[in-house]
Amino acid sequence: MKEIMDAVTDTFSIFGPNTSKVLMFHLENQFGLKPKDIPDKPERFHAILQQLFGNYAASLEVAICKQIRNSNPSHNSEFVRFLEHHSLQEVKAA
Repeated sequence: MKEIMDAVTDTFSIFGPNTSKVLMFHLENQFGLKPKDIPDKPERFHAILQQLFGNYAASLEVAICKQIRNSNPSHNSEFVRFLEHHSLQEVKAA
């Protein structure tokens, strides 16, 4: 769970130092997804990223999964499998 949250936070930080905190705030207050629930709700997280970032959501999902895999190559959670599958589908469709 910590690996996932670290990867999400770090990936969101590519937009700027405070962006991760702002996005986490909006995930919870605008969309009802608490940051601690992100690892257990990949479908909801994916849908929110789609709403916020459109076609760019797939790039963020790939970056999140890549960071998780880099920190732990054997990581095989439902969260990572879901995001990898959906981001690949969206890249193929583009």
